[in-house]
Amino acid sequence: MRKLSILLTFILVLVSVTAACTQDKTDSAVENGPIEEPTAKNENEELINFEEKEDMSRLEQGILLVGESVKGGYYLTAVQSAYLNASNDSVVVNVSVKNVRGQTIGLSELKYNLKDEKDGKIYKGKVLDQNPSDIQVKPNETVELKIAFEVPRTADEYMFYIESSLDPLQTYWKIDKLQSQTN
Repeated sequence: MRKLSILLTFILVLVSVTAACTQDKTDSAVENGPIEEPTAKNENEELINFEEKEDMSRLEQGILLVGESVKGGYYLTAVQSAYLNASNDSVVVNVSVKNVRGQTIGLSELKYNLKDEKDGKIYKGKVLDQNPSDIQVKPNETVELKIAFEVPRTADEYMFYIESSLDPLQTYWKIDKLQSQTN
């Protein structure tokens, strides 16, 4: 009888130890889970998500890029391009302004500014090739303007904006990576 109780005790201990070891392996597999290796797809998704978040943040701040437009009650305005003139002493910004109002409007009230983001200096722009007081825009008509800003030195990044008493917009265009225009 004593041999039987020793045998049963031994079997019980053996079964308990085996069950405990099996439980530890199952728990660690659940805790750690399968290991995912980074893939190009995951990295691209993360990059896209980062770029989307960056774009959303920029747009929430009212900052547009070259090629993007904004519509107000009077004007639909877009910066088409920006470049340095041949002598690198002026920044030229090409702007399109469309009349989205039902009647002819003048552009003489628009003021063009370029802000150096590094030192905060603001430069006033001048319309090239035309007298601003002469510019009348018919309904649904678009005019292309070249705005020049005399700058003592070229900065890495500027913010371009248009002041309008008739159609105030809190929108800025980020102007960066300027290059000299080639003919």
